[in-house]
Amino acid sequence: MHITNGQSPSDQNGMRAVKSLVVKRSIVVAGHKTSVSLEDAFWTGLKEIAGGHHLTLSDMVAAIDAERQHGNLSSAIRLFVLDFYRRQLSELKAAAPAAHVGRSVAAFS
Repeated sequence: MHITNGQSPSDQNGMRAVKSLVVKRSIVVAGHKTSVSLEDAFWTGLKEIAGGHHLTLSDMVAAIDAERQHGNLSSAIRLFVLDFYRRQLSELKAAAPAAHVGRSVAAFS
């Protein structure tokens, strides 16, 4: 990898390297200190969801931890946040007139 013109690093084929934006964060869950590694977008989403449910971040993470079937806690949090926003989108689509949804989807194609 090398730096050219002050831009982000590139590999030998000139492809830009993507820097991981995963940040390790400490949190107390059910009275035990643990850490999770999450991208800022997932951390922000988790905080928004917890606030919307009038829960502390620790309580929200404890609930996710208690419900997870497998995988690590960081993955379980990512899947929880993704599922939450997917459900919101599904509810919006169900409430919107069919013609409006068709135009919205076309904009992302």
